Amino acid sequence: MKALILIFSGAIVLLFAGLGKNERKLLPLVWLTLFLALAMNGLEYFGWELPWEQQWSSMLQFNKFSLAFNFLLILLALLGSMLFVPRLEDKGADVFALMLFSLCGGMLMTSFTSFFMLFLGLEIMSIPLYVLAGSRKEDLRSNEAALKYYLMGSFATGILLFGVAMVYGTTGSFDIYEIGLRYTGATMLTGMSPMAKIGILMVMFGLLFKIAAAPFHFWAPDVYTGSPGRVTAFMATVVKTAGVVAMFRLFAISFGIADNFWGPTLAILAALTMFVGNLSALRQDSFKRMLAYSSVAHAGYLLLAILVHNQNSGKALLLYMTGYGLAALSAFALIHKVSREQGREDVSAFDGWAKRYPVESFALLISLLSMTGIPGTAGFAGKYFLFSSAFEGYTWLIIFALVLSAVSVAYYFRVIIAMYFRDSGNDASSVEGSAMSVRLALIICTALNIAAGIAPWFILERI
Repeated sequence: MKALILIFSGAIVLLFAGLGKNERKLLPLVWLTLFLALAMNGLEYFGWELPWEQQWSSMLQFNKFSLAFNFLLILLALLGSMLFVPRLEDKGADVFALMLFSLCGGMLMTSFTSFFMLFLGLEIMSIPLYVLAGSRKEDLRSNEAALKYYLMGSFATGILLFGVAMVYGTTGSFDIYEIGLRYTGATMLTGMSPMAKIGILMVMFGLLFKIAAAPFHFWAPDVYTGSPGRVTAFMATVVKTAGVVAMFRLFAISFGIADNFWGPTLAILAALTMFVGNLSALRQDSFKRMLAYSSVAHAGYLLLAILVHNQNSGKALLLYMTGYGLAALSAFALIHKVSREQGREDVSAFDGWAKRYPVESFALLISLLSMTGIPGTAGFAGKYFLFSSAFEGYTWLIIFALVLSAVSVAYYFRVIIAMYFRDSGNDASSVEGSAMSVRLALIICTALNIAAGIAPWFILERI
């Protein structure tokens, strides 16, 4: 709770202090706010609590589970702010405020105990992103991204609220624990009503829109490609993490008793998401669009945790999202660098990168290996524990996921081959290195990715 209040207060200050000012001038304040929030969240994880704090959180629950994921959200936001350093001429640091507001919404989505807080968190997270997606007003792709994201987000919210109304109509409660108890009693006595089943499916579909799972993913490639680089990275990491955790929390607590009803539907959608994401990424020449479809594929893998919805899958979810978040941040930051320097985002833009940018190339190498699931990285450890937790109940789906993970090698390794085995013909001495904060963040992301791959139990024991 303390970290949430600090981030919200920092966002208010940045909103008014940053109007019309150079973005770089307020970067230290952004970093200080997020660093203090990270420290406060860590202290709260280890038991530091104000005497009156319990009175604030009747619809929120800050336990080990939610605090661990909140720590990850804040860490990803902090590293993202370090990786995407604004240009000297960029004005309007209120962009940072909008991102912090969105982060507050994500933290509510990991900690809610009531549908009220789930809805508020979802909208607080989404509405700033509708603005941020179109923040490059002179770019038609950015305008298109904002419009598509707004329209699809509105439809998703409508579907979600329709489902919430149906759930409330069958239980008379918005509390997720109370809903779970009433559905358990109804199942034991007479079985769940058709109205309850429709409500669960509508809630599922509304949340699947938010995490870009097929067939509700069609907005993601255009929105990810058209949005500014830092916004895309934020959506692919912080927003996706918050959405998956919210869905895991809701389906484990409220709808777990009915998993024989919604489980087969979600399993088919998970398989479809993996298939569409990987096969579509295979056909892309634009690296940024490839990462967008890759994000769709990873959403399919993450649905395995929701299908199992037990403590082991929750731990595996934290490990997987740590590896994916760190890798995706680095990858989106480096394609942003390429786009700035060369004005293009295709794979061939990385030709000969290892000679010109050895540090950045190594960071991207580890990120791509992690997203592929190569041993020694957090991505491999996350996939191993996630697949292991679901193997007994969904063997066919795990085999399908393994096959498609192998397919992902084809498009991830295209970039690695371009960096290390092709020659761009440019003079390596004429290139300009990255900013200090960018290199530091890349080193942190890479080191944490390797450390989590070598010692995954450190993360698995956090919840």
